[in-house]
Amino acid sequence: MSGTIHAFDFLDDPGQLPDSRFYVLFGDDRYLQLRVKHQLLQQLAGGEADFDTVVLDGESAGWNDVVDELQTFGLFSQDSGRTVVVDSGDAFVKKFRGDLEQLVAEPPCSGQLVLLVSTWAGNTKLYKAIDKSGVQIQCADPQTKRGRSKSKDTGRIVKWLVAAASQDHELKLTQAVARQLLEIVDWNLGQADQELAKLRLFAGQGGKIGETTLREVVGGWRAQSIWDAASAATRGDTDQSLEHLANLLQSGEHPLALYGQLSWSLRRYGRLWEIISRQMREGRRPDLSVALGKAGFRQWGGEMDAADASVRQLGRDRVKQFYSWLLETDLALKGTHSDPARARLALEQLFFRMTRLPATAD
Repeated sequence: MSGTIHAFDFLDDPGQLPDSRFYVLFGDDRYLQLRVKHQLLQQLAGGEADFDTVVLDGESAGWNDVVDELQTFGLFSQDSGRTVVVDSGDAFVKKFRGDLEQLVAEPPCSGQLVLLVSTWAGNTKLYKAIDKSGVQIQCADPQTKRGRSKSKDTGRIVKWLVAAASQDHELKLTQAVARQLLEIVDWNLGQADQELAKLRLFAGQGGKIGETTLREVVGGWRAQSIWDAASAATRGDTDQSLEHLANLLQSGEHPLALYGQLSWSLRRYGRLWEIISRQMREGRRPDLSVALGKAGFRQWGGEMDAADASVRQLGRDRVKQFYSWLLETDLALKGTHSDPARARLALEQLFFRMTRLPATAD
C-alpha cells in the first residue's frame, strides 16, 4: 500500500500502511476523511497511549506553527517526533505550497505531517512529490471508468457498506437492503452510518435487517411517500402519485434526491421486461409470477399482487420502455431540468407516461 489509494482500501487493510513523513487525506466526503484520520492516527500510535499528536486549524495556522511542532520531539520519547494534523487545510496549502514542496524534498528529521484537504489536483508538483515519497488517501466516492467517462462505483460502495455494517454495528444487510438504504440517504455515507446505528436498536435475531424494517425505521414518512408515489404511478393513478410528489416537494425535498429511491422501485419493471424477453427468446412461455420474483418484487405485503396488476395496467409496450424513460429522466434532472421547478416537471412527465389508458373497443 503506497502512493495514492482509496479510503476503502486503507480501511479494509490499515495494517499495510507504509512508514512515511507525509500523509494527505483528500476528497469531499467528510465522513470518510474523519474515519480515515482516526484509523491513521491509531496506526501511527502503534497502541501507545502517550502518542503525541497536535491538531492545527488550516484556516489560521501559520507555517512556523507547523514547522515548530514537527521539529519538537515527543514528550515521552526523544526518539520520535510529533504527528501534526492540519485540518481543513485547503487555505494552508494554497498559502504555503512552495514551502510544502521544499519540506517534502527535504523532510524533517522527526515527526509526520497529515493534511486534510477537499481539493487535491493531480497535476501539481506537490501531488506528484507526495505520491512518490508519501501516502495519499482519496476520501470520496470510488469511480468506475467506462470508455472515456467515469461514474460512481455504486457496486463497490454497497459492498463496503455491507461490511462496515457488520464490523461497526453487528448488522447483517443484504446488498439489496444496503443499496436501498444508500438511495434513501442519497448515497451519503455519513448519514448511512447514523441510520445503521439507529437500525441496531430494531435489528432482529442475529442482527438481520430486512426491507420492511428499513423502510419503517429509516425512511419513515418520506420513504413511505416515495414508495406510495411510485405504486400509484404504476397502477395508473396519476392524481394520487402527483399528490404524494407535491407533499414531498412542499416538505423541502429536492426532486433529484427523490428520484434515487423512485428509480430504485421503477427499475424493477425494466428488469421484469428483460426477464420476460429472455424467456421468450429461449422458446418458453412467459411466466409472469416467476419473472416478478426475479425482478425484485416480494411476496409479503401484497407487493407481488400489486405489481402483477400494475404490469397488466401498463401493458407490454410501456413496460419495455421503463429503462429508456428512467434514463431520459435522469439525464434531464442532471441537465436541462436541474432547476428544482423544471425538475418537478420531469418527474411529473414520468408519472403521466404511466397514466391508466382509457378503455377501447376491440
